[in-house]
Amino acid sequence: MNVNGDVAFDDQQTGRSRVIARGAVGMVQGGGARARDLRLTLEWVQVALARMVMPDLPIAGAVSGTATLDGSTETALGATANLVHTQEQERSHLVGRGAVRMTGGSTWMDIDAQARPISLVTVGRFAPAIGLRGSAIGPVRVTGSLGNLAVRGDMTLSPGGALLVDGRLD
Repeated sequence: MNVNGDVAFDDQQTGRSRVIARGAVGMVQGGGARARDLRLTLEWVQVALARMVMPDLPIAGAVSGTATLDGSTETALGATANLVHTQEQERSHLVGRGAVRMTGGSTWMDIDAQARPISLVTVGRFAPAIGLRGSAIGPVRVTGSLGNLAVRGDMTLSPGGALLVDGRLD
């Protein structure tokens, strides 16, 4: 199905979300979805909408920016994105590309992104005990399965310092 739409949703509790979409979307035989050159413009999409599928999501606020999706949830879904997340006085800007493959019962990802900058307060909401503050700018690379995820980042921190991450997560 070819899509050329502009949809706004006004929620009494969270506010307005707006998405402009152009490209092709469809369903695949196994029940998944596919996209071909699906270009999205997000104009203040409320993060609270994601709580319908992720009720414990520790962040709020809104996301704006652009993204292009190509591929299928049955094979691999690729994306390029230029996104900004805001929550209260916190602001994170992330630019990059990535692919996610969800086949064979496991999730594999390959993400290459640039923080321009990201709020460490926002990142810290996922692990509050760490006590992150300030912001970080620089490249981040994530590759592998969720059980063997290679992470590399070379970040400059504000108000001062640097952080080099080179390791694996499970």
